[in-house]
Amino acid sequence: MERSAGAVLGTPQLKAGGRPRSFGAAARSRMGNALECAAYSPSVRNRGGLLDADGMTDDMIHLWILRHGESRGNTGEELDMDPPLTARGIRQARAVGRRLSRVAFDGVFLSPLRRVRQTFEALSLRAPWAEFDTRLLEYRDPGAYRLHCLPYPPTPEYARVDRHDAWERPFADRIREFLADAAALPPGRYLVVCHGGTAVGLVNDILRPPGRKRDDSIRCPLDPLLNAALAEIRLTPDRLGDRLVRWNATHP
Repeated sequence: MERSAGAVLGTPQLKAGGRPRSFGAAARSRMGNALECAAYSPSVRNRGGLLDADGMTDDMIHLWILRHGESRGNTGEELDMDPPLTARGIRQARAVGRRLSRVAFDGVFLSPLRRVRQTFEALSLRAPWAEFDTRLLEYRDPGAYRLHCLPYPPTPEYARVDRHDAWERPFADRIREFLADAAALPPGRYLVVCHGGTAVGLVNDILRPPGRKRDDSIRCPLDPLLNAALAEIRLTPDRLGDRLVRWNATHP
């Protein structure tokens, strides 16, 4: 069962009073002003917005991460691994699509699961290409997809077929590989439509201090990414200037 927006799998909340837990200097640097915004500004934490634009240049890779709209898994109406969107989730996706229509994306990456496909279809966006990528699958216990989802039906032809077959790969490994490949993309804006846990995993990799071991646990110092909300990560080819810029934004 996919958790609701207020209880993303394994994601801790901010402490009472809004102050975040202690984080190292490297993590704070990669977040820019995100910790302060999340801790002390409910309007930013809840509605989202620009967190840190310092030092950004046009040669960066901008990953706009969109969580799918509300699904029947979020509402508890369906408990399987691949629930569809609710009617509200479709409305959420259409509303986001209208806001994103002004953004010229250079490409789109999609989880192949149904709630993400339906979100993308409702967005009605145009981009030079779109591609399904199983590295963006939601976090699940080892073997869960094999037991409940595989073999998976063919995906629609509006996006390239998945090239990675990452259904059974460890979560941290596929997140790390996806970001490494993304950092090698030509500079530009790329939309990533995925899941709440996946978004947290991407942010954790950005915030991880150099030399610290990656693992499959899901931790995030910010509130969970809401259904149909946006985050933005900016990558540099050497990964040294990676930044979290937006979290829970409702507008581009």
